[in-house]
Amino acid sequence: MVLLQHLGNSFKTSDLDRQIINEEVRKNNTKRALYILVGSVAIHIFLIILFIVNNGPGTDTELSWRSSIITLHTVLLAINGMLAALALYINYSGRDFKRTSKVLFTAVFIMLPVWGAIAVALDQWVTPSIISFFLVCAVCSIGLLLRPILSFLFFAFAYLVFYTGISYTQHNPEILLTNKVNGFCAVAICYGVSVLFWHNSLIRYRQSRLIELQKQELEENYNKLLQSTQQLTDANATKDKFFSIIAHDLRGPITATTSLTEMLIDGSQISSKDEYDQMMRMLHDSLSNTSKLLSNLLLWARAQTSDIGLQQVNIQLRQHIQANIELLHSQASEKNIIITNNINEHAAVFADAEMLSTIMRNLISNAIKFTNTGGNVCISAEMLEHQQIKICVKDDGIGLSPAKIEDLFRTDKRTSSIGTRKETGTGLGLILCKEFIEKHNGTIWAESEPGKGSCFIFTLPVAQAQA
Repeated sequence: MVLLQHLGNSFKTSDLDRQIINEEVRKNNTKRALYILVGSVAIHIFLIILFIVNNGPGTDTELSWRSSIITLHTVLLAINGMLAALALYINYSGRDFKRTSKVLFTAVFIMLPVWGAIAVALDQWVTPSIISFFLVCAVCSIGLLLRPILSFLFFAFAYLVFYTGISYTQHNPEILLTNKVNGFCAVAICYGVSVLFWHNSLIRYRQSRLIELQKQELEENYNKLLQSTQQLTDANATKDKFFSIIAHDLRGPITATTSLTEMLIDGSQISSKDEYDQMMRMLHDSLSNTSKLLSNLLLWARAQTSDIGLQQVNIQLRQHIQANIELLHSQASEKNIIITNNINEHAAVFADAEMLSTIMRNLISNAIKFTNTGGNVCISAEMLEHQQIKICVKDDGIGLSPAKIEDLFRTDKRTSSIGTRKETGTGLGLILCKEFIEKHNGTIWAESEPGKGSCFIFTLPVAQAQA
């Protein structure tokens, strides 16, 4: 039962085996067919010359045998010569002849045993030997790889030609029976060897294929690891530079605050209440700026360590942004700036409310900062494809140069600038906006020209349909 099951599996072909047959087996068979055909041509030429040179006197049977052998090898020389030329062209042309190469080695596999069977049938006139038939069957079983079902059919056909041929030319019943049995054994042995070589070759090709795939996978993983390492190195270098910038920005306000407090404590340099009030305002501005910087730095650090969870909900955009506008009303009033909310009442996004508030406050605050007294800030929104909304914060302020725009969202560049009323900034606001927007799978960019105002644009996912 196990033997039958194993025999049945021999005729089955898996997907991997089909791929191997179509590639490795076909290529190797084409090369082997070329070697066999070149060897066959050499044998035909040798035997033709040998029989012509030794074609001396003999009986009628011997003369007929010699003439038949010369004719057989002459015909086979022509056929194998053409096949060898075809095999040479397939192997060295650089082109991929899939079907032609399959036909070639299949023709060689079936032709060689038939040639041996005919040669043995002719030899029976003068000798009972069947060595020629056994040799060509052995060459086919060892030299060419063919599916077991096909090799079975070809060997069976070759034995049928062998059986029929010797039945006509061998008249001794005992020798005829012996040759039929020996021929069958030769075919059976060669078929077994063919199946064995077939399966061993498939196993070897499978292992080579798996090793190659594993090698490619290792190379890909290695390249990914190198890329990740480089990205990590670049990120660490960027953050180191970023923190050095932050440390520099913190040192200035803290040093100024320390100097102001020392002057207030000393009191000798304060000659009037106006000077005192001025120093207190300077102290307040310095501490306020430091507080904003530290708040943004804390938010950015939490975003880097994923400490801030993304809690997305459906948000009515107009109402949410209006609430943030009102928080910045006093800052805008100081410069008589009008903030216009042009967002449609039905516009809604799927976002984290706190992150969206931080984004809007930073962008609106920047717009106020770089807008001249009596200017305008306009906020609008537009529906995009792929379920996204584009939000724009536009001002008519001093604008930005192309070089400034390129560096706006980089952590390794100092991008904070002085406002129209000498307002200072933290340099972290836009970086924080970028981090939060990217957490929503959105993007942010700026469009601006010097003297013509700026427009900061970002995208967020639209609100999800309620179940």
